[in-house]
Amino acid sequence: MSEINEVISVAVVNEEGEHFKETVVEHLPGIDSLPAGTELVDRAHVTRMQAEIERLRRDAKNDLIAYKAVIEKQDEIRAERDQLKAEVEALRKDAERYRWLRDLATSQDIRYPLMGKPDEIDATVDAARSK
Repeated sequence: MSEINEVISVAVVNEEGEHFKETVVEHLPGIDSLPAGTELVDRAHVTRMQAEIERLRRDAKNDLIAYKAVIEKQDEIRAERDQLKAEVEALRKDAERYRWLRDLATSQDIRYPLMGKPDEIDATVDAARSK
């Protein structure tokens, strides 16, 4: 879109008539010197359109800021979801160990020593469960 470089008033719109108003265009000096095809623009309309453009730019900027905030929140939620999935998997393994030990204890004597560090006990139970 080309910008208006120079504003020249070449005509004005007036109303004439005391009882019956009639709209007339009054040509000002210089209108006859304009080349054919020159666009005549309503200054008030241009001002309104420039204000609208600025409002749309502000809206677009605000929308972009809001969009970025949503994306950041979405990333936080995904990270939290992944962390919760990992926690659920760890809890699932613990629950499976417990059920295995519970079922073994109610069906027969426990023949596996369950002494040592927690990770060692988990490894012992996991090895016994896999047999």
